[in-house]
Amino acid sequence: MNEHIKTDHTVLKDEAGNPAFVVVPWSDYPSLYKTAEVTIPHEVVDLLVKHDCTLLGAWRRHRQMSQQELSNITGISQGSLSRMESQNTKYQEATLEKLSIALNVAPEQLIDDE
Repeated sequence: MNEHIKTDHTVLKDEAGNPAFVVVPWSDYPSLYKTAEVTIPHEVVDLLVKHDCTLLGAWRRHRQMSQQELSNITGISQGSLSRMESQNTKYQEATLEKLSIALNVAPEQLIDDE
């Protein structure tokens, strides 16, 4: 049985009029993005080790954002972000979605399975 995700999207066509790309709202992207293996760029891993932080802290630094900037975007207090970056936290789904959208990563890239 095929699953269909109902979403607003735009189809971009090539010169011949054939569908070439689909543009979907970013909020829909995480549910569409499926990968067999979650990967973390080397630069993010370096930051993870260098700053002895969580994946959230490493991604934030990689995106060159302050905690206050991330707080302003997500509506999560700076103090809460600080705690999340210093200890592994099991995120609520809504929190994970806000963070992944703000940092432009797949939700799975913020979860440390250790």
